[in-house]
Amino acid sequence: MLILRTGLPGASKTLNSLVDLVKSNDGSREHYYHNIRLVMLDFDVCNSFSGWFYGHYFPNLKSKSARTKLIKIMTRVHKEDEYVSLSDVPWLESYYEAHNPLDTWLYWVRRVYSAKQVVQMNEFIENSGGSDSVIFEKLKQFNLHFTYFDNPREWFKLPKGVIIFIDECQHFFPPRGVGAKVPEHISEFETHRHKGWDIHLVTQDPKLMDVNIRRLTGQHIHFHNAFGGERVTRYTSSKCIDPHNYFDLQASQKALVKRDKTFYGSYFSAEMHTHKFKVPKIFYLGLLCIFILILCIYVLFKVILPQPVSTSETKKSESVPETSKSFSVQKITYKDNLAPSEQKALVSFVSKLTTDVYIDGSIATYDVYGAVKYDYSFSNKLTEDIFSPHAVGFTVKQLGSCLVKLTLYDYTTFLTCDPFYRIKPVSDDSADNGDFFVAS
Repeated sequence: MLILRTGLPGASKTLNSLVDLVKSNDGSREHYYHNIRLVMLDFDVCNSFSGWFYGHYFPNLKSKSARTKLIKIMTRVHKEDEYVSLSDVPWLESYYEAHNPLDTWLYWVRRVYSAKQVVQMNEFIENSGGSDSVIFEKLKQFNLHFTYFDNPREWFKLPKGVIIFIDECQHFFPPRGVGAKVPEHISEFETHRHKGWDIHLVTQDPKLMDVNIRRLTGQHIHFHNAFGGERVTRYTSSKCIDPHNYFDLQASQKALVKRDKTFYGSYFSAEMHTHKFKVPKIFYLGLLCIFILILCIYVLFKVILPQPVSTSETKKSESVPETSKSFSVQKITYKDNLAPSEQKALVSFVSKLTTDVYIDGSIATYDVYGAVKYDYSFSNKLTEDIFSPHAVGFTVKQLGSCLVKLTLYDYTTFLTCDPFYRIKPVSDDSADNGDFFVAS
């Protein structure tokens, strides 16, 4: 089958392609690849200095100062689209010469393959006396390795029945001009199934490669990473589709897949080896939106919506002595337990207490709906003593700032502000000054 994988840079198409190939490997077929650097499943790579450095030494280096020093060198080398060689770090030569490349290869095989996939290989190594007694050539029979081939345009010269993996295939199979002759490396795709090949091609967009390959594609997998996170959207179709076409994507099988960190380091990627995780911009945008929302809610409740307002309205018919105090007394409940005769006696008693009692002040409080509530101050006009209607069992019902209704059983009375004013005569001298009378 011809399998095509596409996706823009950062969509993890190479990583996910390698994951699919490894997970589906049943050990019956060999794997050949091209245009992927430092694949750690390739024993020849593990036997090289760069393979040892990226696949063994650097990942296991514990010293922070040494790692910082090497990262500076790696960053400089990676900018030249190269990877670290022995000439860049000559002081590591003795460490490299002492290593066993088979140990590095076995580490990566056991890391990326499942325990079930490596059980036969592990049994073979154990029965042979351990990895020190085994050479790589004896382990090739399990087909857990990947083999590099040089010329992707001669892919059809590889052994029949193998699995072929070519990354960035647009460099080798670009679109042809109208009427141009179909080259052999393109026409061979037409009969690839007859020779048992499974071919995996990776590119950024299907339009970047030859139209014949697009028409022969048996499965198209497109990866899309909208926010640059650890999860990517995977679209799968039984034919080549246009990843920019909404309807093509809707007709495809859609799944959300997470990058398999087990495969990090299994091939060379400058971004994976030196890049530090950056929080996606969408995260900061989300925090900004939350902050603006909280600010809007605060402004809504503190500025726009009306707040309770307390207004003091003192209604006085005459000056209240400075010694008078406003206080509240808890309402008594004994009146509910009195006998009828006792109730009558109580009413007779308290009815005399309200004589000469007036409202000498009131405080108005308004709620958010504009409703008003009054708190009153009562006193005896003659004695200037403060009167508390609740203390003797009265129920107070407000009727206005200067009018209340007092109720006790079937007895009802009303209290008002003092409506009477005392007129004092004035002398002739005061009259000359315009003061004709004084109210007291």
